[in-house]
Amino acid sequence: MAFEVGQQAVMAHLGQSPVQHDGDPPFYDPGFPPPSDDEQVSPQFTPRAIVTIITFVIVNALIVHPVSIPLPLFLPRLWRRLTRRKKAKAAPAPTSAGNGHAAVRKTDMASVGGSQPPAVGSNSTTATGSSGTGLDADGIQQPQSEPIPPDSQAGNGTAKKATTAPPAPADDTHADEEEEPIKRWHIWLGLQNISAGAVVFLVATTCIDWGVVRRGIVGRQGGLRPFDVMSLFLSFAYISISLDHTGLFRYLAFAVAERYASSGRRLYAALFIFFAASGCLVGNDPLILSGTPFLAYFVQHAGIEDPTAYLFSHFQVANLVSSLLVSSNPTNLVITSGFNITFLRYTAWTALPTLVPCFALYPLLRYGVFHKRGMIPRVLHAPRVDARKALVDPQGGIFGACLFLSVIAILLALSALDKLSSGFMGVWIVVAPAALTMLARDMVHDVRHRRQLLEAAAEQARLEAESTARRAEHRAQRAAAAAAAEADYDADAEDLGGDDSVAIVPVDTAPPSFKPLHWFAETFPTTWMTLSHLPLNLVVFGFSMFVNMEALLHTGWVALFARWWDAWVELTGIPGAVIMMGFLTVVFCNICGTNIGSTVLLTHIMQQWEYNHHPSPRHLYGALYAMTIGSSFGAFSFTFPASLAGLLWRTMLARKGIHISHRQFFKWNFVPILVTMSIGCAVVAIETHIIYNW
Repeated sequence: MAFEVGQQAVMAHLGQSPVQHDGDPPFYDPGFPPPSDDEQVSPQFTPRAIVTIITFVIVNALIVHPVSIPLPLFLPRLWRRLTRRKKAKAAPAPTSAGNGHAAVRKTDMASVGGSQPPAVGSNSTTATGSSGTGLDADGIQQPQSEPIPPDSQAGNGTAKKATTAPPAPADDTHADEEEEPIKRWHIWLGLQNISAGAVVFLVATTCIDWGVVRRGIVGRQGGLRPFDVMSLFLSFAYISISLDHTGLFRYLAFAVAERYASSGRRLYAALFIFFAASGCLVGNDPLILSGTPFLAYFVQHAGIEDPTAYLFSHFQVANLVSSLLVSSNPTNLVITSGFNITFLRYTAWTALPTLVPCFALYPLLRYGVFHKRGMIPRVLHAPRVDARKALVDPQGGIFGACLFLSVIAILLALSALDKLSSGFMGVWIVVAPAALTMLARDMVHDVRHRRQLLEAAAEQARLEAESTARRAEHRAQRAAAAAAAEADYDADAEDLGGDDSVAIVPVDTAPPSFKPLHWFAETFPTTWMTLSHLPLNLVVFGFSMFVNMEALLHTGWVALFARWWDAWVELTGIPGAVIMMGFLTVVFCNICGTNIGSTVLLTHIMQQWEYNHHPSPRHLYGALYAMTIGSSFGAFSFTFPASLAGLLWRTMLARKGIHISHRQFFKWNFVPILVTMSIGCAVVAIETHIIYNW
């Protein structure tokens, strides 16, 4: 009874009428399902609970810093021998009468596992380094067909004698010594496989059951639905990649470079304002997915040797302003659905904590972080080209842009009507049909313009290759001029392909060898190219992290974290709650599997805190909105896995020939995240003080 009175008092103070649903416990928000019995108590340090938390820590550590496990050398050596024998048996027997010696050579090759020793007196062995061998994509030597001299060269007695002489006895050990050394195989443990492997491990050890896995994919009734978040991400990714293939972003890049070539600083200010305004409306994922290829084309065409200022400003402001509206960021959907916050109430709380740091970010970047000469050039030297020639598919660009904006408008309308996260009208019912519509349009266009598309794709690939080559030449020149500074940069760039290879590797757009896929790729070239660039591994990663968060909730760790949080708030009050929650969210974004995983975990903790400890509204909402800005700002903090958008941002830039290292990402984001989070938390604390007058 006391709980109901407390709930009514809180709801009356917030200007909301308390709603009690049948079956809901008292003083618990009906917008989020109540915790079950095993979620309301702290863990008793059972083996399952301990294994779950250890697995969670290891998974997040490997996501941030992947590791490679070397395998024994006998495995690649065994693979080499097996492939030699297979190719030796599959090699066709020669039919020419004058080449009877080839049969003897084939028999000898099969008898020694496919190795072919150099012939006595032959000069071909010296030229190739190893007779009849080559390197495949994995660094494993593969046998190749050795050319047989034609009959017209029979007059060359030395060559003929060398090829017809019986081969010397071969030995596997000596053959291996004469060939290239065998490269050791490694197993990489990182973002692409560790989270899914952790789910399999937890299920196999009975730490969690299949019900936990289902809740991590489908979601809870009345709460967050992970498939909504991933459908939003994947659908926007397809539409944006398809727009890129129409040439729309290249056209915009050429047009903007030509218009603002007189002043690079004015262009920087115009782009910052445009990205901030667009991000407030469309959100961070659509802006990053569409703005990144545009900027990549722009900096290459405009001849900007160091694109750091433009790329990082775009990424930072896109994530910063995404905390303004509910529909701007999936993390906002997590919070509003978890606490039944309306669209208007959410925007009223987050307007100032979003806009004030945004206004402070521009002078910080312009005159502080990127003040070094040349980072924001005064004058751009872009070659004069006809921007319209960059449009491969003008009608497709117009259709895709209209479809993209229509989806954004529908999401904004549903969010304003509070229909976005309730009932059947989820995000997926809006974005999935839009992506399928774009897919159908691409397939129809491919059938009608198949030959022209193949020629246009080849031309676009040639232009991108030339741009990448020019950028590589510029980097080499800068390295010669500033060897000390560039040594650090080059080490980071090499590190991107080593320990940092958790990024998505751009897939080969050539038609696959599998016949059905080969037919599809040749019949629908643009559609295949778009589908092959979809970040499907990030979808698996996202669902796996949702399951890992549910595992913590299932084993009772969330209740223990809520108890610790309540002790901290009792000790420090509202200032401590706001500041700690803000910066804790930023840190969790980097160690809890993106900002989505961080928000899901902290939302569960806040729910347990509200349910078990009954905090006052000013403590609850002060911490809640600090978590809101932290989940958006945290995307541009310390590591790429802090957000799905960050992972895709790095991949899209790498596909365009621009490589960002982990060290660069930390360096250029550290000061902006520190300043903007401090300002945002201060604004939230002031709002809480004014509204609740503590």
